[in-house]
Amino acid sequence: MSCPERRRGPGRSGLQALSARLSPRDIDVLSTVQWHRFLTTEHVQQLVFTDHRSSISAARTCRRVLARLQDDHLIERLDRRVGGLRGGSATSVWMLTSAGQRLLGLREGRGSAVRVRQPGGAFIGHYLAIADVRLALLGAVRAQQLELLSLELEPTCWRHYLDPMGTRQVLKPDLFAVTATATYEDHWFIEVDRGTEGIPTLVRQCQAYAQYRASGTEQSETGLFPRIIWILPTARRLENFRLALRSTRSLDAGLFHAVTMDDLVPLLTGGGTE
Repeated sequence: MSCPERRRGPGRSGLQALSARLSPRDIDVLSTVQWHRFLTTEHVQQLVFTDHRSSISAARTCRRVLARLQDDHLIERLDRRVGGLRGGSATSVWMLTSAGQRLLGLREGRGSAVRVRQPGGAFIGHYLAIADVRLALLGAVRAQQLELLSLELEPTCWRHYLDPMGTRQVLKPDLFAVTATATYEDHWFIEVDRGTEGIPTLVRQCQAYAQYRASGTEQSETGLFPRIIWILPTARRLENFRLALRSTRSLDAGLFHAVTMDDLVPLLTGGGTE
């Protein structure tokens, strides 16, 4: 019995030839999508196409570049349309294909890429919300409200440590940022909540932060412990979360800052490192 023919992507030589034809901006688009895993068209435009005279020109060029990279089978448009942190209008979502991952891997001297699968909408929405946070930070930089000295996304921002029983644990923030104003340099762990988990789940993550703080791992490496920002989607959920924090006696509520997206930048410009 014959087997169906398996579709294969371009080989090494084909990817090298394609890579040679790509512009630095093309590579920037691919690398940016890879870093975030999932981005909307608007995200890509605001992160990469920032040197145009008008937003209309930037949007037109961005769409043209994305369409060409899609034709080259380096990125793909997801079947779903998923909103971001603010729950705004839906838009196309992009991710790298296996060929896109392999091309970047060849350029960077890395091994072969894992097989790409489309995840569920909640998973994608979380990554889009993280991209929204990065754009908010970059907007504050462009407005000269603060400096962004460092930014790490997951999994780079994850922290490994030993708990009191000597068991290896991993703390998994969504982002880690170092910001500076004229007065302060501040370190932040950032958690992005989209209202998909119960408040007790958020409190347990706060307890994980408290355990990591008690381990002294971060302090031994940097001399300080960052503050933790929780970004919540609604004022009602924000208040419920704050109430849960105050009701949990084992937690130092002062270590955590809970805000909606609109209040993120004002918090960052006010300082907050322990």
